Amino acid sequence: MKNKFPLIFFLGLAIIYLITCFIGPKDIFKVEHELILDANIEQLFNKVNNLEHWNTWNDWLENAKEGELSYSRNLSGKGAQLKFDLDTGEGELEILESERNKRVKTRTIFKSWTGSVYSEYTFKSVGKNKTQINLKVNNSKSTPFVVRGILFLNKSKKSIEKSTYDALKMLEKSTSEKRAMRNF
Repeated sequence: MKNKFPLIFFLGLAIIYLITCFIGPKDIFKVEHELILDANIEQLFNKVNNLEHWNTWNDWLENAKEGELSYSRNLSGKGAQLKFDLDTGEGELEILESERNKRVKTRTIFKSWTGSVYSEYTFKSVGKNKTQINLKVNNSKSTPFVVRGILFLNKSKKSIEKSTYDALKMLEKSTSEKRAMRNF
């Protein structure tokens, strides 16, 4: 009986894990932020709409080394693509929709877990150099249940909420630095 205890213990953990994978929420990445940033709407839109600028404000790309990022011929607007091969995984980011100074919708495909994350940025001017930005992030419903289970058990939503909030603040900072340099 003593030798069976580890087997029963690990089997029990496996069953708990599988149940969590099946009944865990499919929308693990459902995150939303609405902030008012001290930045011009056009500058913010241009930073989000041009994939070449993403590594200046998006933390998962900012430390990319030479050769880890490659871009499609068009860098901005609908159809623009960024392929990444980072230590954390590889995949592709694509702009699916773009409406000047109003909205940018993206899809990020992560090859390591065959899932997609959709992001939608909406912009609204609320004063001189003040922009309300709304960011909605969610995973595709086709994210494999095993990955959903791992992310659910690791409480990844909190990490994603923090990361996306920090990215928006870096976006604000990256546009204010450019403005300050121009005023110098």
